[in-house]
This record gives sequence, structure tokens and C-alpha cells, in this order.
Amino acid sequence: MQTADVVVVGLGAAGSATLYHLARRGVRVIGVDRFVPPHPYGSTHGGSRIIRRAYFEGRMYAPLLSRAYELWTRLEGEAQAQLITRCGCLNIAHRDSAMIADAEASARAVGVAVTRMTPEDVRDAFPAYHLRSDEVALFEPDAGTIHPERAVAAHLAQAQAHGAAVLTNDSALSWKSNAAGIAITTESRVLHAARMVVTAGAFIRDVLGRACPPVEIERVINAWYSTTAPIFRPQHFPTFIWEFKGVKSYGVPDLGRGMKAGLHYHGTLVDDLADLDRRIGDSETDALGKHLRQLFPRYLGPCAVATTCLYTNTPDKHYLIDYLGGTDTRVVVGSACSGHGFKASAAIGEALADLAMDQSPRTPIGAFRWRWP
Repeated sequence: MQTADVVVVGLGAAGSATLYHLARRGVRVIGVDRFVPPHPYGSTHGGSRIIRRAYFEGRMYAPLLSRAYELWTRLEGEAQAQLITRCGCLNIAHRDSAMIADAEASARAVGVAVTRMTPEDVRDAFPAYHLRSDEVALFEPDAGTIHPERAVAAHLAQAQAHGAAVLTNDSALSWKSNAAGIAITTESRVLHAARMVVTAGAFIRDVLGRACPPVEIERVINAWYSTTAPIFRPQHFPTFIWEFKGVKSYGVPDLGRGMKAGLHYHGTLVDDLADLDRRIGDSETDALGKHLRQLFPRYLGPCAVATTCLYTNTPDKHYLIDYLGGTDTRVVVGSACSGHGFKASAAIGEALADLAMDQSPRTPIGAFRWRWP
């Protein structure tokens, strides 16, 4: 039996950040994870994730993303580790696409430098890319890729340096709340705390049961395609988000394994994680490769390796950062991030820590509150 002020259940992107922010404030905090993070079983792996602030998903993300940039920089200094590769990011779509207009508007509103580029501009600057004549790109030079395993490891190491306890290979099986606080039963012990923060990602249903918000778990794949030219390296190749015929794909430079890419919101729904198939067929990677070669007609080879990733999607595909049901201050919920949360997770963790301590979040989160009956 162990006692703390706060227990954090799930130590991926948001959970490791929450643990860090609480421990840094001197809070007695215990983190619990069913695996040993960083691990490849949820949403926080794969060597790279896009980080950007020209955000077509909505202007309400701007404060959270700006704060995340500050916190990632601070963490890099504390951990003495490079967490971000600033190679830039291209949003690519038809010249009349709302994605381009919305990303440009969100960037301009908060002073993020972006540049519209023609297909010829892109080809001259980044020769791997070949846009269609009716496409345009929006280039954000301060964007790039963040390294998720390094980031999670850094948050956990710094949290432990500030006194946090970390329990791994130990699933949270059940919990009960009363006037005195929360009792969390794991596979190995019972934990008592005044508050619980749930950042369990795709495993949120297992933790919250009937109290779980309405989320869908989506299985997507990330694949790395072999490259034969240095034009796919970070010095010459920005990360990208490409909208083509209603499908959004994304990719990052070759960091040593090949060019990594995937399709956004184009996976299969998983009703029960016990039935999740982590095997990836050639048909999946071949279809993705065929799609990518329309943007990269030269030098892109076959798939070298692939892995599954799990999105935990809310109905509107926005984040959830709030108390359970919007009212139960004993339980703070930091899932789901709907497949685009890693870049903001440093700031999400700070906001969750604020809520767990009955403080108003430093960064506005009104758009990400509980919004279901």
C-alpha cells in the first residue's frame, strides 16, 4: 500500500509530462504504466512525430502549442538531450484547400512565420517533392520533428529526479473514490491519493470503464520507405502534411531508417484491444507507398519496416483536458488527443498538473473541456 498526493495512470506523452510537472512542483506523485515506457504499444513511439504551429485544426490550439515549444526547449536543457529537429514543415494541398487557408490564418494570428510556395518553389528548395500544378505549399521553417521516445524518457527521468515514483508493468485494474480521495488497485498493490490523473491513451476504457468519454480507438500504420538520395535527409527535406483527394498523409525525413510516413484518420477501428492485430500486411504498405510516390516520384524505395500506432479519437477529433465528466475534481482526464497530441504534450501535462492541484491552467483549455452528456 502506497500513498501520494496524485497518482498518474499511463506514462506516455501526456502522462510522463504530467508526472514531471507535478514532481517539479514538489508534489508527492506516483506514476503507473502497464508497460515499461517508452514502449511501442500505444501512441508514443516511432522515433519521430511532427511538431508545428501553423495549425489547420484550429486557432484554439495556438496557446497550447506556443507553450509546448517553450517547455520542450526547457526540457532539452534540463535533460541535455536534443528532442526536436527543426527541419521545417510543408502543408501541401490544392490551392483552394481550406487546410492551407486555415493553417495560414492560425499562423498569422499568432505571429508564426510561414511562406506560401508554388510547385516550382518547392522543387527548387526541396527537390524530393514534386507538387501538381494546382497544388500549393505553406512552409513553416520553425517546425520539424520531435523524438517521442527521447521525450518520454526525459520527462520520466526528470520527474524521478524530483522525487516521483514510477511503477511499470503494473496495470491499474480498478479504482474507487470517496470523500477521502481515490483508491487505485493495480496488479501488485493498492495506491491511495487525493487525486488521480488518467492519461492512458488507447487503454482509457480499461481504466475508466463506464465513466469513459465517447472515444474510438483507431489502428493506423507508420511505415519507413528506403531512400537512395540525400535529398530525403533533414537538411533538405521538411516534414509534410499532404491533402490529396480528401486523404491526408504525413511524413518526416530519413533519420536513418528511411522516410517515415502514414495516413491520417485512414485506419481501422478497434472495438477491443485484446483483438488488435499488430501484424502489417504487404498490401497496407504497398498501398501507402503507391500513394506517396505521387508526391515523391523519384528515389523512394520499398517499405523497409512498419509498425502500428493507436489513435484515441474524440467525436470531434479535438483534445480532452478536464475533470471526469467536467465536474469530478478528484479525477483529471488527459485523453484523448485524437492522433495529433504529441507535439503539445509538454503543455498538456502542465495543464493536467494545474487541474490536479485545483489551479486554473496557465494555458487556456476551454476548447478542450468535457463536452458530452
